[in-house]
Amino acid sequence: MMRQWQRGYTYLGVLLLMMVLGMSLTGASLVSGVMLQREKERELVFAGEQYANAIRRYYEAGAGGVSTLPKSVADLLKDPRFPIVRRYLRRPLRDPITPSGEWELIRDEQGGILGVRSRSEKTPLGNYSAVQEDEPAGGKKRTYRDWQFRYDPGSTAEGEEVGGSNPLFPGGPPGASPFAPRGVNNPPDGF
Repeated sequence: MMRQWQRGYTYLGVLLLMMVLGMSLTGASLVSGVMLQREKERELVFAGEQYANAIRRYYEAGAGGVSTLPKSVADLLKDPRFPIVRRYLRRPLRDPITPSGEWELIRDEQGGILGVRSRSEKTPLGNYSAVQEDEPAGGKKRTYRDWQFRYDPGSTAEGEEVGGSNPLFPGGPPGASPFAPRGVNNPPDGF
């Protein structure tokens, strides 16, 4: 038969165990939240660079030697300038940071799309390293909205990919698929 004071120590031990378990679960949830945000940042960079490269390919494929920027995302999905179907994006890509998934379009003075950026005002964990003209002092982007994925005509050599190396496929070329075997690139333009 247990004495009254012995039951108190067991109760105290269970309370201490529950406190330690709760603290460890809180720590695990914080770590998983950071990991999820880093994954969304990688998806944001991947999708943004896909848009920038699609805009570059659209511009370089100008009909009759006249290069123009797309007026809408639909122009990147199916180029209206050619009688045969030319696609620079297979489908519109979502902004993984914002709940709506919609991008803010960056336009030039004539209304052509130069690029995209997130609508999110959240603070990023990482830093998108592509050089931008209107970069904040110190180079650190304060919000996801500061991360611009754009193609400025005349800023890159013809055929050069926009952005850096593919964050989803380290060591691979910017346009390579992380899911294809090494040495196999994404399908050529027009698919």
